[in-house]
Amino acid sequence: MICLRVLPFFSITLLLFACHSSGDQAALPAGQSLAQVGGRDITTNELDAELAATRFASEGDRKHAVQRALQGLVARTILANIARAQKLDQEPSYVLQQHRANEILLVQNLQAAIASKVTAPTEVEISGYIATHPELFAKRTIYTLDQIKFRAPDDLAGLKAYSPLKTMREIEQKLIEDRTPYDHAQASLDVLTADVELASAIAKLPGDEVFLVPKDNIIYANHVLAAKVQPFEGPRARNFAAIALQNAAVEKATVAAIGDKVKAARAAVRYQPGYAPSKHAAP
Repeated sequence: MICLRVLPFFSITLLLFACHSSGDQAALPAGQSLAQVGGRDITTNELDAELAATRFASEGDRKHAVQRALQGLVARTILANIARAQKLDQEPSYVLQQHRANEILLVQNLQAAIASKVTAPTEVEISGYIATHPELFAKRTIYTLDQIKFRAPDDLAGLKAYSPLKTMREIEQKLIEDRTPYDHAQASLDVLTADVELASAIAKLPGDEVFLVPKDNIIYANHVLAAKVQPFEGPRARNFAAIALQNAAVEKATVAAIGDKVKAARAAVRYQPGYAPSKHAAP
């Protein structure tokens, strides 16, 4: 009996590497084309793209990585040609995946195009950001929280039902009454990992205040049990501030460049009944 097994991509690629011929092969003239596979040129630009995120410790490491990357491109091209010969590029599932990948790539390139026009923050701006955000730097705090997490209600009215509740016990009782599943445990929150506005808001809260944080359709109800100040300083802190400033500048530039277009396009979207977003849905 012959047993057939579907190999994952890396296994097929390794098989191709194992079948690599060590005999003499026709040479290409010097130029942009580094190799030719089934009539298709593999160029220096393609190889550079494969190695774009790679850092080399030595020239020997670079040469080895270049050879491995080139052979990877050769293997991938051979396998892709075999797939095309079997007309797999005409399968509906492939067409859908290709469409999705193309749109993701276009969005990434749009983001990169906008970001490329934003200038890096200056040392003065970085120092100013650190000075005006002591809650992230000089007074950076790590909180120990009593935390309850539960699925967000389907609409804003359901979330408002929790506004009058003042204690974790009241929130827990409400969840029990509503038969809403929840988890109750201690958690840790470093303000560096939190949204800047959230970090500022927590720092201003009265000691016994309970606060809700929505994230990915989950509501986190929190009460601060303990707070420890651990200053964030030095080069890492300045790099953190530079990234925060750069992100804010890119966001502002994005709104200025395409905000109106996005708003107009959203207003023109038509939905099948039952699929439109609720007007009262929580943001």
